Amino acid sequence: MKNLKIAFFGDSHDHEVLYHISYFTQKGYDVRFYSVKALPRYVSSPPNLRFKKLSTVNYPWTYFTFVGTAFHMLRHKPDIMHAFNLANYGVLSSLYCRLAGFKPMILTAKGQDVFHDAKTHKGWAIKHMIPIGALFTSSDEMAVQEMVKMGASIKKVRVIDPKREDMLQQLEQDYLELTAFKRVMLAARQENKDQK
Repeated sequence: MKNLKIAFFGDSHDHEVLYHISYFTQKGYDVRFYSVKALPRYVSSPPNLRFKKLSTVNYPWTYFTFVGTAFHMLRHKPDIMHAFNLANYGVLSSLYCRLAGFKPMILTAKGQDVFHDAKTHKGWAIKHMIPIGALFTSSDEMAVQEMVKMGASIKKVRVIDPKREDMLQQLEQDYLELTAFKRVMLAARQENKDQK
């Protein structure tokens, strides 16, 4: 099993989310999946996938979900978080990023979730999560353009079709690059412990 720990946040009945989870579990990564809906019966659960059912991701109850799952997240200590749907799961993952220090955070816009007026609570939350996102993805070209308008650097934005393995391989490379420094530091710390 590979060392990288990934926390996915999204709708467990969304095929795009499931394509991502399937790809990364098959590659041997340690994957945690957080969703309001239970896993569908047709989804196999390999040993490197752990599922946590959430109570809600609707604002303002997101804060209660954050507190209720904090122990789970602190125990797992993900190296990377990836949230699908900025207006719901993105808000929850940005709380972990800002308040618990879990970084980097990847945000995937599902389409309409990114089109919120900045005067609404969801629009305000999305506007404030863009600066802390390390990478932004979507299979929807208009959503990608909207994220750039909101301040996402064009260098950090990817259009990804999750059905194409080459695009998921590129995302995997992005994950590894985003966590490279963290992994080097952890390896050095472990080496120091082993020498003592």
